[in-house]
Amino acid sequence: MKNYLLMTATVTPPTGETELTRIDPLLRLTDYLQAFKYYLSDEITAIDGIIFVDNSNHALEEIRLLAQNYQGPKQIEILSFYGLDYPIEYNRGYGELKLIEYAYEHSHLMQAMQEADRFWKVTGRLKVMTLNKIITKAPAYFELCADFRMRRDQVDTRLIAFNIKGYKKYIYGRLHEMPGLIIVPRDPARTAASQTAGRRVRSGRARGSGDRCQAGNCLGEESPGCTEQDDG
Repeated sequence: MKNYLLMTATVTPPTGETELTRIDPLLRLTDYLQAFKYYLSDEITAIDGIIFVDNSNHALEEIRLLAQNYQGPKQIEILSFYGLDYPIEYNRGYGELKLIEYAYEHSHLMQAMQEADRFWKVTGRLKVMTLNKIITKAPAYFELCADFRMRRDQVDTRLIAFNIKGYKKYIYGRLHEMPGLIIVPRDPARTAASQTAGRRVRSGRARGSGDRCQAGNCLGEESPGCTEQDDG
């Protein structure tokens, strides 16, 4: 069974974007580069490869150069397309799902995955400091592993995992059903509390298809450039 990391990115946000706290493409690219280096490092041992996907049609020269110079065992695939052509009221949750769908349809690595193989989708600017622990302690089989701690009908998609069977069962091909319904604004009090407590966000039990995934610390101590307010 393989585990791939799917890093989602919007290097160049659309003009007029008001929800992001970090909109400068150069600063955002720097954040993505730092996270990409971290996941490529020998410190991360639980993944078989990285699929980096940008939906702003950025050339990603720096990301591609890192991938070309990488000499380790992880497989790498870099994709970029324009996927921001949807109504603003659909919100970034819709854009995120559209990005994942593009990756599934166009990534050679994802197309080669077996039904039980898993991909761990992470917001590309964030470093999950306990990723190895989360992956190794996850159930041997699950279709969906996510943090439903806030409410049963809401999910934190900064880190979420599917096996291929689960993705096709629950999400793939259903994008048209989901405009505006996936990501909701975070509770400001919870955000403030997480920032005060050493900028640490804890992920408790996540439910999916009757399974439980004890994630522990989902997002570890925040790296420079990763903010609690900014999902993208």
